[in-house]
Amino acid sequence: MFQRQPAQIYGSQQLHLLQDIPSYDEPPFFSSLVDTVKVRIDAQVVPLNELMEAGAPIHRNGKRYTVNSRFEGVSANIYRPGNGKYLYIEGSVAKFLTGQNVVGIEDVAAGSLELIQAVLSRADIRLDVSERRRISQGRYTLTRVDLAVHCDCGSPARAGAMMVAVRNLHLGSAHNVSVYKAGSVYKNQRSSYETTKSYLKGRELEHRPMSQGVFRREDWLSAADSIVRFERSMRPKCLVPRGLAWPGAWSADVVRELLDETARDLARIDGVVPDIQKSNRLTRLSRAKLRAWSCGDLNIFNEGATSEATKRAERKAIFDITGIDVNLPLTAEQQATLLVPLRELFAAGFGFADHEHIWNQLTGRGRPRRWV
Repeated sequence: MFQRQPAQIYGSQQLHLLQDIPSYDEPPFFSSLVDTVKVRIDAQVVPLNELMEAGAPIHRNGKRYTVNSRFEGVSANIYRPGNGKYLYIEGSVAKFLTGQNVVGIEDVAAGSLELIQAVLSRADIRLDVSERRRISQGRYTLTRVDLAVHCDCGSPARAGAMMVAVRNLHLGSAHNVSVYKAGSVYKNQRSSYETTKSYLKGRELEHRPMSQGVFRREDWLSAADSIVRFERSMRPKCLVPRGLAWPGAWSADVVRELLDETARDLARIDGVVPDIQKSNRLTRLSRAKLRAWSCGDLNIFNEGATSEATKRAERKAIFDITGIDVNLPLTAEQQATLLVPLRELFAAGFGFADHEHIWNQLTGRGRPRRWV
């Protein structure tokens, strides 16, 4: 009979921090926002290379061109493929307009419009009246939308412990998950449909420092040290079937629903707490396999002549009923040890907040909703 040895938990020395749910000196820091968008607008503009040669403040980057924000180190991409019927603009709404993306707004339509206006203005690209009217009316196409939300863990050390727990709960769990030593966890990283990601925001800002001149810069840097960030990046194959390629289809409720689903999936906090005693609801064969797995036969659910779809269905049934992920090298007890405090920390520090109330100060101007 197999004799299972408990698997090594990555970063186990940090996990004791999860047992101590933070008592916040102030209310937890909540923030949710639209980050990067890519838009396609119907505009017959002068070829970009001619604009650049004429002295427009744009720079060539291969087949694309970049337009610098007023914040150092921040830019947006702009390009005009094929016959030039469409102009594409891609950039972070929050970063291009405010120099940071720790806080922002949840209004996809208004944010996209402001980005379009700001990029065209910085690039000195002039549109005619009918083109400006179409854009102001939301008659353009979204081909990428990135959303972000955070969990405030109360301290940098506890944020690191949360990512250690998340990383452990994803190690080997699925073929579409990528886990990195730096702590980032991706799902469907190279998908043309959508990608989700979780990581330490503070660590990212150490490698990509926030621009100077940002309104309340020190506040956002301080908050970032203790938060785990969850992102969802959606592309045309995801946006079009959902009816979200049109900016008017978006609302704060849609943004929050998508982000809640993403964060809960990446943090793996929903479902049953792992417990092998719940296996009595499984089939006799699955119970026998689960006993073999718990004794050390980690490949038992990958063996046999059944199809991969049948094997996946069996693993999913075991997870749904017992909470045990048999793809992981961790025992059921180890999985529960990670999940229970992670779920409590998530309940204490996860939430949504649109920072519309300080958007004018962040952008340094009013919010033009349409051209005059």
